[in-house]
Amino acid sequence: MLYNIPSRSGVALAEAAIAALIGHPNFWAVKESGGNPLRFAELKSAFPQIAWYSGDDVWFAEHALLGAAGLVSVASNVWPQQVADIVAKGLAGEAIGAVLRETAESLFVAPSPIPTKALMHYQQRIASNVLRLPLCAEDLASLAPLLAADLQWAAA
Repeated sequence: MLYNIPSRSGVALAEAAIAALIGHPNFWAVKESGGNPLRFAELKSAFPQIAWYSGDDVWFAEHALLGAAGLVSVASNVWPQQVADIVAKGLAGEAIGAVLRETAESLFVAPSPIPTKALMHYQQRIASNVLRLPLCAEDLASLAPLLAADLQWAAA
C-alpha cells in the first residue's frame, strides 16, 4: 500500500509513479490523504485496478460515497470500536453523520501523534505519552478539545 500524504511528505504521489507500479505483485492499494475528495475520485477512476483507501478521517464520509475500500485511520487508535462501526456503516452506504469528522479534527490541533498520544494516555490506554524530538508535548496547548471530542463519542 502506497501512502499519499502530501502534508507530511511535501509532495503528492505522482500519477506516473502509480502507473509505473500497476501490475507489480506487491502493489495493491493507495492510502489517499490528499484532503480533496474530488482528487480521490479522479485517482480512483484513473486507477480502478487497485484499492483506494481513505487516509483522512475527516473526509471518510465523502470517500466512502466515492467507493473507498476502507479507512486507514488516526481516530481508530483512540476510538477503535466506534470508528470501526462508522466505517462499516459508511462502506455499506449508510449515512454516518459528522461525529467522525468533528472528533478527528481534534486529533490535529497539534502535530500528529501528539494529540492522539495525549488522549490515549488520559484514557489510560497507554502507559506513557512520552514523545521523541522534534515532537514536544508543549505543542499541545490544551487537552480541552480532545476531551470534548471524547465526550462526543460517548454521546453518539
